[in-house]
Amino acid sequence: MNKKSFFTVLVVFISLFFSVSCEKKDSHSQNEIFEIRERMFMGQVNDVYKNRNSFLGRTIRYEGLFTKNELFSAVFRYGPGCCGDDGKVGFEVRWEPDHLMQDPAEDSWVEVTGILKEYEYSSLKYLYLEIISLVELNKRGAVFVRQ
Repeated sequence: MNKKSFFTVLVVFISLFFSVSCEKKDSHSQNEIFEIRERMFMGQVNDVYKNRNSFLGRTIRYEGLFTKNELFSAVFRYGPGCCGDDGKVGFEVRWEPDHLMQDPAEDSWVEVTGILKEYEYSSLKYLYLEIISLVELNKRGAVFVRQ
């Protein structure tokens, strides 16, 4: 093998090595459930919003208060806001269009499991969970969270 051929093979090998070794691996499986825990509730919810592309299509599970108005349903917890503990932390939730389940009562404590999806309204993108399961729980967790 002459010098030019050896150099060409070497360059190709090094290029392949770096393209394989530097390939970014997703540390989360799409089938893995991302559990939002009480202790770091705000931080984990913020992580989902900040890194939405890494979480879209993933299954998320957490507990919170159920609320519904004429525009949307949500499962949330209260957190710091502009006037004390008036902020709401969580996600909008939606049933599949042909669901047969009845919504829980307002302010019920629930565990929601759903697939994170996105929709656009007035040129803005919003996240929501398409509900897989929504279960009312008897025992409430922390309604107000700080972390």
